[in-house]
Amino acid sequence: MRPQLPLHKNMTQPKQVLTTALLQFADAYLQSQGFRFSESQLRYTRSEGGFRQEISFRGSKNNMAGAIIDFQPNFLIYSTAYKKWHTTHFPELPVLGGGYIGGDRSAWTNFDRSFQPRFGYDFIRQDHEGIMLDLLKNVRNVALPYFDQNNSWEKIAAGANVQERERVDALILTQRPKDALALCSHALARMEQVYQDTANANYLQPIQFMKARKAFLVAGGS
Repeated sequence: MRPQLPLHKNMTQPKQVLTTALLQFADAYLQSQGFRFSESQLRYTRSEGGFRQEISFRGSKNNMAGAIIDFQPNFLIYSTAYKKWHTTHFPELPVLGGGYIGGDRSAWTNFDRSFQPRFGYDFIRQDHEGIMLDLLKNVRNVALPYFDQNNSWEKIAAGANVQERERVDALILTQRPKDALALCSHALARMEQVYQDTANANYLQPIQFMKARKAFLVAGGS
């Protein structure tokens, strides 16, 4: 366990303020849940089911030592294996999300933003212990359930609130090509019809994605 550090008033650098608060008020609990902290990357990570689960912190672009210290927590899931699989089989397409998985996000309905109604936590105006207690509340109520809902491709394939493109890939990765092709074909037909009716260019990339998946599945890919 890391030693608990005092909060010094002369520590005004945004990264140091956040790190000190985390080590003093949140680190023990997060370590007990299997997470390890990287001070250089400002994130906690643990591995489960082949996925890297992250609790990371994004600073405001306006952060300024001693004046503006705002950080927004993010709960993320990353798969190196998925990124490699996608790059191998679909080298012509970008890896949407860069290897990060959205998965079933139903747990996010429990996210309480009352303590951070704007960009994130305000370390100048808000009590640091209060910030950390609020963070841990959202870790327990949102992050941990979210990670548990998406710690296998089987769960992602069955998730009720998973994007179609992720469900198609999850079905492929769980060796269910017929189900993947059925979902892919249905989604592609709907997207092409919407694009034909609206000329909405936002559908072009998803259409390209689904066409590539359909061709892959028809050719017997898995």
